[in-house]
Amino acid sequence: MNKLAEELAREAMERIREYESRDSYKKLKELIEEGRELLRTYYSEYRKEVQYFQKEAEENTDHEKYASISNVPRGILCPGMIQFLVVGNTKRGRFTKKPGESGYIYGYDKEDHLIWADMKEGSIRNREYIFWKNANVQLGLKYAGEEQQLEEITEAAYDGQGRISRYLYGSFYDGKISDAIMELYTYKEMKAYVTLINSYLPDDLGLFHITAGSQGTEEDLDSDIFSDYINGEHIVLYLDDTDFVTKYTRYTDEYPDDIEECVPKYKLKLSGAHVPGTDKADKKADRSWQNRMAELLKCLKTEMGRKRKVAKLVDAFENMCKISTDSEEEMLLFETGIFDFTGEGMFYFSLVRQFPNGEGEYFQLHLDVMYQPDQENSRFCESIWDEDLEENFFDFVRNSEAYQLLRDRSAKKVHVYLDET
Repeated sequence: MNKLAEELAREAMERIREYESRDSYKKLKELIEEGRELLRTYYSEYRKEVQYFQKEAEENTDHEKYASISNVPRGILCPGMIQFLVVGNTKRGRFTKKPGESGYIYGYDKEDHLIWADMKEGSIRNREYIFWKNANVQLGLKYAGEEQQLEEITEAAYDGQGRISRYLYGSFYDGKISDAIMELYTYKEMKAYVTLINSYLPDDLGLFHITAGSQGTEEDLDSDIFSDYINGEHIVLYLDDTDFVTKYTRYTDEYPDDIEECVPKYKLKLSGAHVPGTDKADKKADRSWQNRMAELLKCLKTEMGRKRKVAKLVDAFENMCKISTDSEEEMLLFETGIFDFTGEGMFYFSLVRQFPNGEGEYFQLHLDVMYQPDQENSRFCESIWDEDLEENFFDFVRNSEAYQLLRDRSAKKVHVYLDET
């Protein structure tokens, strides 16, 4: 290691050690250790129970649902909310009609309670068994390997109003915790105050840990910075009257003055989604979505009037999308290409707003703007969902080459309709 690199490493270590001496860091360490102790308790209780859960799943599985791939535990049904907010490039996934080559398959019992989740990669399926330990605590257990060792544990705890109060995730190696994540929620008025703690602190510190100030090798210096360290963040979630997150602020415990204000990438709701007893209310709400979709269809047609130019039509569709449906599973789709849906090949510039219908399928509200195919528009063919975008959906649409080409042209046909998958 050259002198400059060595000095930078020393400065980084000094900054981290100064942070670790603060009371706020010590409090984070106390909280995560409480969580880690709870994970160890669950491990002792369930590490030999894989055969029981296999039998329960076999006897009680009634139907399945499917979702695309995600990079958080349990995919779109992950009970933890903060990873969807603060982790860069996190894919939440979306529900799909059929299982894909990669993605999630969810198993439900006859009462539509989630009892297992498979992460599918080709022919490989890693299963998590999910159950309610009591009325307010849901556990997930994932066994892996030929010996089916317990390798991951997830806990989601809810308060009396069905709002999440704690999310805890831990991974194990050879019976010891290798890392842990904790989200702690408190509520006041229309806000949720969340502490997020990431811990990559192995149960066996002797593998990497050296004491501050000791003389070690270059490898030791890097290990010391990252092996014995806890990262904490503080997030304030601003909620509407239906417990959906409208915006949030965040700062790290290490740098409390660097406050960031953001709008969530996904629609997130903090209550009711996973708690037993909400099913009947949810299904009643599902049945009302058809009426709501009819209202949205009427709204879109009114906004459009007799407009034929794509710029005005996109504006109308965006205005319609500002009317909330309170659905966590709502999605937007942008498609272009030449299709023969009506017996005549036409170039389609299409926008779709999708909602669950309450019966495992989806309503889709379509705006199809059609043009005569030509040499210019025939080169455009794409299909993209809003969840796959880092930017605002309508900004992406307006910045697309197809939009720029067509914005001032009059469409040959415009079709607005509602259907179901």
